[in-house]
Amino acid sequence: MNSRRFLAYHKNRFKDHSVMVFSNNQLVAIFPAAENPSNPAEIMSHPGASYGGLCYRMTYGGTALVEIANRIAKYYQEQGYKRLFIKVKPYIYSEIASGEDDYAWWRNGAQIDRVDLSNVIEVEKFALRKRRLRSLKKLENSKVSIQTGDKELEPAFNI
Repeated sequence: MNSRRFLAYHKNRFKDHSVMVFSNNQLVAIFPAAENPSNPAEIMSHPGASYGGLCYRMTYGGTALVEIANRIAKYYQEQGYKRLFIKVKPYIYSEIASGEDDYAWWRNGAQIDRVDLSNVIEVEKFALRKRRLRSLKKLENSKVSIQTGDKELEPAFNI
């Protein structure tokens, strides 16, 4: 979701200001960002992505992430931006749900503007109970069918 290819889809809608962070000529973090379309004095996690925040090597953490967040915030400040908004990624998308990047932004003075809910069902662990299996068996024996396509919608929507 934070790939250049994905974000380039929005190149005509947002003024991209993503940054890459290097240490000893090695890329260690990326911050996909753009100018806030509603307020050009603000930078925000790229509006073309559902969530954002730092993309970084898992070998970095704690104080290194605090320093990376510090450098990013300082860079945008030097560019004349007044505020920085980060849409943090839900913890379920992290290999290690530690919140280190949230901590790094907090250490740099970030304040929570909003909190979104996430809901996940692990399908591999989802076992059907006997009663549900009986209901599915009844469905198989019924005259209900599932079809793909939009041909059936034509009369309803005059397509």
